[in-house]
Amino acid sequence: MIDSDAARAAVEVISGKWVLVVLVELAKGPKRHNELARETGLEQKPLDRALRRLEEAGLVARNVSTTESPPRVRYRLTSQAEELLGPLGELAGWWHREMAGRLDTRT
Repeated sequence: MIDSDAARAAVEVISGKWVLVVLVELAKGPKRHNELARETGLEQKPLDRALRRLEEAGLVARNVSTTESPPRVRYRLTSQAEELLGPLGELAGWWHREMAGRLDTRT
């Protein structure tokens, strides 16, 4: 049986407008802010909001390299986020099998 409260809380974390876009991009490997902006096409503010939300949820870690000048910041997925990728992939597969074409996702 599904715990609806837990499912709702999980969906809330990843339902931010650009959160999944950033999560999927970071699944390819750690990235600097400008790399994320370039790869996702996001402007600074929406990207910062998505990163902040993911950091607060414990899904993204911010690593600062103090051996470089200026220090470089890289973002990477945490083990919790990597564990989440499997169910997200299953959800995407379900969508393609069962729902694609039934609903217009642009509305």
